[in-house]
Amino acid sequence: MSAGPDVDDSRTMRERMLAGDLYIADDPELAEDNPARVVRTLDATGR
Repeated sequence: MSAGPDVDDSRTMRERMLAGDLYIADDPELAEDNPARVVRTLDATGR
């Protein structure tokens, strides 16, 4: 069993995360998206 994401997998960490597969949580792409997701969530809940 692998200790981390498969290095031969060409998907982005975001694609792996959404698929439910192993991914690196501190990937810059995921960190970039986080503030926008928070704003969308707050807007959707009316807060």
